Amino acid sequence: MRVESTGRPELTATVPAVLVLLNEAVKATVKHSAIYDLAYLLTAEEVA
Repeated sequence: MRVESTGRPELTATVPAVLVLLNEAVKATVKHSAIYDLAYLLTAEEVA
């Protein structure tokens, strides 16, 4: 499962709730999770 966010604090605060929902939905127990920071972001104009 992947959850995306534009801010680390917001994502960090959301992780516990996501793990609860995942457990309730499919009885999955998550042993490891990670948060990765985006190195860069391209706009549509930069890609074209």
